[in-house]
Amino acid sequence: FSKGIDLKLIMPSDLTVGVDGLVSNKDYVEIAQLMGKKIGVSLFTYSHVLLNQIFKKYGYSEKDFELINVRGEYVPGMIKSGEISAGHTWGIHMQEAIQQGGNLLFTSKEFPGLLVDSLVVRKEALEESLEKWKKFINAHEFSVSFWQKNQGVAKEIICKRTGFSSEKIETMLDGVQFFTEQDNLMLFDINGKNPPNLFASGRIFINFFIEKGILKSKIDLLNILSPLD
Repeated sequence: FSKGIDLKLIMPSDLTVGVDGLVSNKDYVEIAQLMGKKIGVSLFTYSHVLLNQIFKKYGYSEKDFELINVRGEYVPGMIKSGEISAGHTWGIHMQEAIQQGGNLLFTSKEFPGLLVDSLVVRKEALEESLEKWKKFINAHEFSVSFWQKNQGVAKEIICKRTGFSSEKIETMLDGVQFFTEQDNLMLFDINGKNPPNLFASGRIFINFFIEKGILKSKIDLLNILSPLD
């Protein structure tokens, strides 16, 4: 958006609750102990926004910590080597950090619904192939319905397609909530006040990016959030 690309969010797909969080080395058991310490986070992404919200919740600001730009998959190794004292990561990487003795200080359960995985399309691509995108969304809704009714069979299919073990698939999907067509009515409600409503979470992200100087002005969410009829 900051580069002038016209994008449309046409389908929210799922929400993860508690599958990501802040993990520290064994010496730290609460956020207060990390003041002045190096914390790994993927800067200017959802990870950064989440930490920002959590810090505010507990009465801190980013200035109380030293944030280091680190991708989540590298957090366990950098905690182990002592390059950072803590870091934001997810899924199997979060479990890896815990298994090597780290402490889980908080997860996204502290601020549920902030990140909704969604399908975003360029405006021109949407206009050129509108019916194809509608078919894609219908296929997704069928897949979600199949998953909800046949999770055992669905896991077998996923394992076969990905080559992952059933245990790994279960770890990756733990805490994932797939949205149905009915859920979309709530998610796209313009009067929504709290995440996972897309207008509510959108305002949080916009304010964050303005604060960081990435956006110069507010974005009209009505131009972005475009559910297909």
